Amino acid sequence: GVGLLAAELKALGSGKEPDFSFALPDHKDLVKKENVVFEGLKEITDKSRRAVEGQIAKLTKEGEELAKRQEALSKNTDILEEEMQFREDLFKTGLTDKGVYTETKNQVDKAYKDLAELTAERQRVNKSLAGAQNRLRAFDIRLRGRVLNELTVVNKALDSLNVSYQQLDERVRRLTVSAPAGGIVRAARLPAVGAEMAPDATILEILPLAGETAIEARIPAKDLSRVTVGTAVTVKAASGGRAGIPGQVTEIAETPTTDDKGRTYHKAVITIAGDPLRPAPARQRMTPGIAVEAAVTIGSRPLYGHLWRKIGGGG
Repeated sequence: GVGLLAAELKALGSGKEPDFSFALPDHKDLVKKENVVFEGLKEITDKSRRAVEGQIAKLTKEGEELAKRQEALSKNTDILEEEMQFREDLFKTGLTDKGVYTETKNQVDKAYKDLAELTAERQRVNKSLAGAQNRLRAFDIRLRGRVLNELTVVNKALDSLNVSYQQLDERVRRLTVSAPAGGIVRAARLPAVGAEMAPDATILEILPLAGETAIEARIPAKDLSRVTVGTAVTVKAASGGRAGIPGQVTEIAETPTTDDKGRTYHKAVITIAGDPLRPAPARQRMTPGIAVEAAVTIGSRPLYGHLWRKIGGGG
């Protein structure tokens, strides 16, 4: 609403149509209403302007007519003035009587009087015309001044709304937590609204349900020659109670590692087929962190390797 009002005021000040293109489609009805309001305001201002412009046009026409009459009367006065001088010369030489001279002189006096009155009337019309033109200029100035004042108030309101929106947006942004993977929430330690979180703080523990499941395994050095990348593996929980899950060796470290008891082994990664993290009616759920065993079949006998690291969901 405030943005639409600002657009209306700018249009009134510039004499153009308001630009409501920034309004969202959901505000279509509101834009229609504001267009009706704008047309009403425009009609009021245009009516006042047309009234003053009508006065200016009328006074301009009247001034032009007076100018024509003044020009004609001035020419007639000049002719009568010449005739009076001629009659005066004849009267002085006795070639005409006093009555003719006096009548001509009276005509000249009346012409000068009419010319003076016409000049005064023309000055009055010109003064009224100047006043009307000043009123029209003042009307536009007052309109722009009022629009500017209203726009100042509206812009302050818009600034306030923008600040509030930015604060709310920042608050929502800080409160919105996107999980790195789809899964099941195992534990939630959500802070209170407005509380600050320390860097690297745990908010949610998620059990991922998508992607591959990887297991870190240890292959004894003596068995390394019998295990290669791609070797089939069967994995099951060390505590038992569930069927084995097929998988395969996907990575084997070339450099051996020695544990704290002096035993040498190679780190390996086993990828489990399917999605063992999803619950199943006839078996336990295999969750990150549980101990598992992997059986690698070499020929006719299985090779067992204990897995020391937790299961992790891959992406």
